[in-house]
Amino acid sequence: MSVISQVEDMMIAACISALVNPDSSKPYVRTVETIPGGWTQDTLKRMLQGAPGVYVSYLGGGIKDSVNSVFNDGRFDAVVVVESAMEIDRRRGTKSQIGAYQIVELIAPALHNITIDGIGSLKVTNINNLFNESTFDLGATIYAVQCQCPSMNFELPVDDTLDDFETFDVDYDIPTFETQEERLNWLVNNHDTSVPDASDEVTLEQD
Repeated sequence: MSVISQVEDMMIAACISALVNPDSSKPYVRTVETIPGGWTQDTLKRMLQGAPGVYVSYLGGGIKDSVNSVFNDGRFDAVVVVESAMEIDRRRGTKSQIGAYQIVELIAPALHNITIDGIGSLKVTNINNLFNESTFDLGATIYAVQCQCPSMNFELPVDDTLDDFETFDVDYDIPTFETQEERLNWLVNNHDTSVPDASDEVTLEQD
């Protein structure tokens, strides 16, 4: 499993554990899952179908490289989404539904300093209020618990299952193609209409 997927899964597990009602052993929220990136209005409409919920996303991040690895300071959001007819109820909750404030207060400490074996530690870096007119019109309140997992190691895999190549074959000076069909023919070495100016084919001895 990828490094990013492992961090996402650990965040989901931490949120699920933190969002259990101790009195009833039932979850406070309907949904805890991943989304592909930052939210848009269309994404929000889909998220509202599972509200109240928490949606984890990987947002990229800066890199540092070494000879065989890339180290990514990965940024992740845990996006809290709550829907209710009354705006104040979305933030503060009601007797029957948890509010966004409480969800944030439960998951932020649960996410901070999580250790993922072989990857690193997750740090909560910020809590962001994503309120705007679009969220208000849709009846949603959204907060993002922003996290970072410094220096995630994207180590270059060593693939020793492939043999050294036996034949190197290349064509030079590719002409301009008049049609897409002509280009596709070239890609499969059909040179009936466009002949290369030079070609190489090198066969190497195998150990």
